[in-house]
Amino acid sequence: MALQLTWNKEYPAHSFFQLALWTPAALLLSLPFLEVLSRSKISFENMLVSYGLWFGTLAYLIFAAWATWFIKERAESAVVRLVWWAPLIFIPFYGIPWIAYGLFHVAMGDMSGFAMVILWVAFSPYIIAIGYVFVVLIILVYRVFFKSTDAIHTASFIPSNSGMKIDRYAELFGKIAEFGIDAGNEERFAFYPRKTFLGQQGLFAYHVIVMTAESEFEEFCGLVNRLFEYSKITLDQESTHSSGDGGSLKLNIRREFNGLIIELITNSRTFLEQLDATFKAPPAPWFAFPDMAPIEAVMSKQGSLEYWWDWIWNPFWHHASDEVRMAYLKQHGASDEWIEYLAEPANGSD
Repeated sequence: MALQLTWNKEYPAHSFFQLALWTPAALLLSLPFLEVLSRSKISFENMLVSYGLWFGTLAYLIFAAWATWFIKERAESAVVRLVWWAPLIFIPFYGIPWIAYGLFHVAMGDMSGFAMVILWVAFSPYIIAIGYVFVVLIILVYRVFFKSTDAIHTASFIPSNSGMKIDRYAELFGKIAEFGIDAGNEERFAFYPRKTFLGQQGLFAYHVIVMTAESEFEEFCGLVNRLFEYSKITLDQESTHSSGDGGSLKLNIRREFNGLIIELITNSRTFLEQLDATFKAPPAPWFAFPDMAPIEAVMSKQGSLEYWWDWIWNPFWHHASDEVRMAYLKQHGASDEWIEYLAEPANGSD
């Protein structure tokens, strides 16, 4: 269970929630150290009971480690919901050290350990109340510093070089469809291809960017024609597709980065889910930029490289597990230089 506590520029809210998780841990750990400094003689067992059990320090360290790993792959909206449930989710973590400590005393012949097995229940309401004080503070900070600024970036911003004319699609996507696609659907989808909900423009649909090799074009066309009424898809020409259940798809496909950039807007959850299942990763950097040395990607990214890195590569690479990354590098024949470069977390997702 690897913990990632580096600040993520592309998904700052995730980094904020991870940092917020560890702030109470730092406060809890500071308490016993302050007591050690202020008192000359301290019983280790009393310290363990006071801080490790009553204050829940041991339990919280385990809880924070688990929660940091758990929210890493969750959509932002799902993380916010988990924050509201966090004090209640923490209670089993709080109780287990009490139970283990009590049973240990019972095993050693001290029957008072039975009281420890259930005593934590009496402290739980106070733990929950204190937990919700932190939750309210965290949500307030999130709403003020992240939600208000990120709403434009994550809910309405699309690339400046987009081939899609968003203001012309109100007739297709201006009304919510029967399947109710909205900003709360993010957790249903993979991080790649990158999806942007267009609610700020009054559209109940997602803007998506996918990159494929030209050899995959027929596979993409087959996916479209399985879910939408058949119509010919051509490069460099916008097309519209509809399905019997009210789903719509707007397509713009162009040759770029040594392959195809497929830009689309759709309100079909089924199509987005099948798109995720079919195109799980973009072509590699050395495919998109065959003449670029890895060292060039370390430099400040601008222009087409910045666009490709932010909108195509990062959504995949940043959220891929170590196992997926290694399999990808092997499958795509990465050179030693590229492997060394992408192995650095800051390089791979900056």
